[in-house]
Amino acid sequence: MKKQLILYIVMLVVAVAGVSFWAYQNSKPVANDGQFILYYRDGCVHCVNVEKFMADNKVSEKLTQLQVKEGAINRANADEMLKYASKCQLPLNLVGFPFLWTGSTCLMGDSDIIGYFTDQIKNK
Repeated sequence: MKKQLILYIVMLVVAVAGVSFWAYQNSKPVANDGQFILYYRDGCVHCVNVEKFMADNKVSEKLTQLQVKEGAINRANADEMLKYASKCQLPLNLVGFPFLWTGSTCLMGDSDIIGYFTDQIKNK
């Protein structure tokens, strides 16, 4: 009887440790890996504003780690964008274009994204 009790306690401790480790791994903030991902939608006026700013200021040349992805039609890109929006705790029904993942934060709308790019390229 004592051996069974000890075995159950050990199994409980292992189970709790496993669940705790899993929860910890899934709750850690995403490390900024230096990647920027800009999601856009064709026909989006705000996306055009960001695109024009990027072209006028050579943002892609200065931020070489920037990726630009279509996020409305391409399902994989849309799912990826929503994954980042979830990490930022944004209500998914309010996520729109343009959408920028900075590696640790989310930005939406042309003015916020242009402001962010302006700060990033100041010294480049």
